[in-house]
Amino acid sequence: MKAILIFIAGLMLASLLKGQVLVKGTVKDQKGRILAGANIIIKDSYDGTLSDSTGAFSFKTTEKGKVILVVSNIGYKTLEQGLDLGIDTLAIALYLKEEINELKAVIITAGSYEASDKKKGTVLKALDIATTAGANADISATIQTLPGAQKVGEQEGLFIRGGSAEEAKIIIDGTVVNNFFYSSVPGIAQRGRFSPFLFNGTVFSSGGYSALYGQALSSVLNLESLDIPEKSELQLGLSPLFASLGLQQVAANKKSSYGFSYNWTNLTVYQKLVPQAPDFFKVPDFHTADANYRFKTKKNGVFKIYAYYNSGSLGVRNPSLDSLGLWNAFQLNNQNLFTNLSFRQFLGNGWKLNLAGSISYNRDQIVSQVQNQQYQSVPKTQIPVIDQASFTNYATQWMFQLRAVAEKRFGSINTLRFGAELWNNQDSARFQSVLGLYPSLVKDRYTAGFAEADLYITNELAFRPGLRIEHSSLLNKVNIAPRAALSYKLSKNSQLSADYGIFYQTPERRYLINQSAVDFLRADHYILTYQHISSSYTFRAQAFYKDYVSLLKTSSGFPVVVNNNGYGYAKGIELFWRDRKTFKNFDYWISYSYLDTKRDYNNYPAFVQPGFAATHSGSVVLKKFWVKNMFGVNWSYNWSTGRPYYNPNRSAKEFLSDKTIAYSTNNFSLNWLPKIGKANAVVVLGINNVFNERQIFGYNYSSRVRDADGLLIRSEINPPASRSFFLGVFLSWGVDRTQQNINSNL
Repeated sequence: MKAILIFIAGLMLASLLKGQVLVKGTVKDQKGRILAGANIIIKDSYDGTLSDSTGAFSFKTTEKGKVILVVSNIGYKTLEQGLDLGIDTLAIALYLKEEINELKAVIITAGSYEASDKKKGTVLKALDIATTAGANADISATIQTLPGAQKVGEQEGLFIRGGSAEEAKIIIDGTVVNNFFYSSVPGIAQRGRFSPFLFNGTVFSSGGYSALYGQALSSVLNLESLDIPEKSELQLGLSPLFASLGLQQVAANKKSSYGFSYNWTNLTVYQKLVPQAPDFFKVPDFHTADANYRFKTKKNGVFKIYAYYNSGSLGVRNPSLDSLGLWNAFQLNNQNLFTNLSFRQFLGNGWKLNLAGSISYNRDQIVSQVQNQQYQSVPKTQIPVIDQASFTNYATQWMFQLRAVAEKRFGSINTLRFGAELWNNQDSARFQSVLGLYPSLVKDRYTAGFAEADLYITNELAFRPGLRIEHSSLLNKVNIAPRAALSYKLSKNSQLSADYGIFYQTPERRYLINQSAVDFLRADHYILTYQHISSSYTFRAQAFYKDYVSLLKTSSGFPVVVNNNGYGYAKGIELFWRDRKTFKNFDYWISYSYLDTKRDYNNYPAFVQPGFAATHSGSVVLKKFWVKNMFGVNWSYNWSTGRPYYNPNRSAKEFLSDKTIAYSTNNFSLNWLPKIGKANAVVVLGINNVFNERQIFGYNYSSRVRDADGLLIRSEINPPASRSFFLGVFLSWGVDRTQQNINSNL
């Protein structure tokens, strides 16, 4: 009986094996690369297997007829393929399409240095800015250590790739800051008004920026303010230059917060310790207050309001070059206000809404006088160039902005963004000199609509088309600005990008008083970028060409006549390398820029390299941090070749043919982060231009006084002090930033 059962079971097994079908084949991606570990299974059955290290697979099944083979692998779209199992053996080749996802997809850079998204590689953070030697926690000064940005020591602003300061815009939470820098003082560059610790993200575009922004021929610096802090905090700062106090109060449910700060800057003590070349007859004195309120909505939206107010005054005096024994005195009183409201909300189904609005106000009261040896205003001399140096100018600027951007996410990570914005500008002035009183009022309503899409064709290839349409009521003109970026992923951390765009800007309104119609200024950008970004290393190489079209040309007479006959170009190569791994607790970056640029604009009599552009420039920034002692040492070396300057002793054919000596500076700073009682402390000591290198930013020339050789006399434009110092102690209670500071320095 037992033998019979064994015989029957054998017959059944043989019959079963005879009824099985062998399924075999290979699994690859669409580029023919082997996919190991792919799961292959017949739908609605348990028959299947995994692909081996060569991508091959095989299994037997009792299923017959038409079935569906399901093939899946992490990072790839699931494939369902119909099969007919009517034959004994199948040998099939299966190809999976890569799933497009944020972790693997190429990043569309659009010419930017990202400083907020770790996935894209952090370039600069708030602590980077605060600990960069020579920058003194000034955002714009740190940006000048990156490729494309020029150091112009006699004027504030960002000078990017052969562009003037007016060609760069600085944005906070979507709205433009109309007066980001402190008001101009002749021959002395002013720092930015805002602390880097207000922001959690910094995106610097040296060209080819997004269609969501406009009114900048060269570049955009986009700053995103902090959301609700983690904990309440009290802050105190003390220095020979300033005193500050700040508070951030967070609600118990972490859904809202408010804060304020006050800062008083007075250079009386500092200027006694560090003598200044100009005579500051009124010591710089500034009072700054700001406040913020933030709350989260029920649907995880965020509302933020930020208000900033500053008032300040200074007076500086230099010897007059037009009459020996006299002085030129410049006195400034400034009031500045910036208020920004922003709101972002996720609406569901892939939709997101961003709203923003701001008000900017700035008032400068300038008094310029020619003074005698007793520092008293001199009466009329009947010498025009001397008499016209005495004037008053009361200038006021208002700017009101509204902005709305909608965002829709579709098809994995594809994104469409579109929106509109409105700027309402009003500039007024009362300029009075010996020539008379010249009141002016210029208004402009600027409107724009824009759209942009991130389209991921594959994980390796992405395309960003964009379009911007702008209108200026002052110019009564409309423009259409197409833009595009194409990025291709070469490897896990490397990619190649190409950017193109047309960028428009309204001419400076001071040139548009009682003028005939002029058009927008225009620049066309062409950029090719290679970058390798990982958590430890960043390498970036860019080649660019910028074609300036319809720049403003101005007459040299009075009143000034303007037209759009100006033109120019800028081209060059930029390199950036940052290394945070090779040496333990050591961070450094190196940048280099080559710039070839010429232009004929404003009152230039020739097509020449402008005075704010150097052909070669670079920076080396070094940072060493000792975790055990919470102590850091920082060094920076900044250099550039000489810049052209105007020499009135030369003919118009030789306009801007002279160049200054090369610029060079070494800067040093120490930062110590101890615990003082219950307070977290940051102690900073900095020395700028450690080796007292001679720096000449240009020359001022007399209009009438000549030397023994018959040449107009001149004086150098130098820093106020050849070497400067900074000492500050910052205390905070409520938030232990020890680990944050360690992570930021490693």
